Amino acid sequence: MATAVAAASLTLLALVGCSAGTPTAEQTRTTATSRATPSSTPTPGTKTPKPTAAPDAPASENGGGGEAGQAPAGEEGVPGTKNSDGAIISVPLTPPPPPVAQPSPDSVYLGAVREGLIGMDTAVDSDLIDAGWTACNLYGEGQSSSTIDVIGYDSEGEPSPGYNDHVIAVAAAESYCPEFAGQ
Repeated sequence: MATAVAAASLTLLALVGCSAGTPTAEQTRTTATSRATPSSTPTPGTKTPKPTAAPDAPASENGGGGEAGQAPAGEEGVPGTKNSDGAIISVPLTPPPPPVAQPSPDSVYLGAVREGLIGMDTAVDSDLIDAGWTACNLYGEGQSSSTIDVIGYDSEGEPSPGYNDHVIAVAAAESYCPEFAGQ
């Protein structure tokens, strides 16, 4: 091993332009030591990288306490610090939660209409959806939610004439043609 380090040292010294001949014992020891262990003194002309903490690590320079680069006493599992072997402790990344599915405009519309209609429990979804789009067309012609008539009759139990038409028109504006909401 020492022979390999010495050979590597000679090659390194030759590459950096040292004088010809055999390196001194000091040059060989310094080069071998710097390759074997991290040096606390940077080699002239090189930059020493500044240690950085993991994204979730405390902002302090030494990783949250204790000796520099080590986990605080009793906190060997703290992310961004080093364990007793000197390895940086990392936290496994978890995938983001799946996107929440947005309800379709039809389901929002039908929910609002079914909740508000009175006396129309047997109405078919496709008929109610058609009535909603008809209401949007009538909004486009200048009518308001109080004048739109999409059913053509009043159901028994409606609190006022045109109540169910109004429910359909308001729900349609909120789901299908929001440019008319509030009219």
